Amino acid sequence: RAVVPTVLGSMLPPSGAERDRLVDDLLQRVDLSCYRLGPPNQKAVAQLFDLLNLRATRWALTGIGAWDEVTPQQMQAFFERWRTSSFGLLNAGYRALVKLVAGSFYGTPAGWAAANYPGPPPGPYQVFNS
Repeated sequence: RAVVPTVLGSMLPPSGAERDRLVDDLLQRVDLSCYRLGPPNQKAVAQLFDLLNLRATRWALTGIGAWDEVTPQQMQAFFERWRTSSFGLLNAGYRALVKLVAGSFYGTPAGWAAANYPGPPPGPYQVFNS
């Protein structure tokens, strides 16, 4: 939940019910994307989430104490540290988080609007997504 605004920034609606609904939808899409990755990649993503979930490793690797208390500035600093780190593992973790969130967003009508994409033709879209 804390990662989504950092990745999407101004593409998210201002705070409120619409934003909450979009973030909830994106989290479900991220979960589905992780399911579709296959066992080896699922294991790697699970390890990343384990590192970010455990307070001690999260603090050591990100400087963040509790996710529900993190500020936008702390999230930006965490992402910048991982993006520019000399450790390939942190770079890969940064890319995984960004790709999971951004890829999930650009599969939604809100993502299509942000990319000035009119959306897929309605007939095939309904067939493949029903």
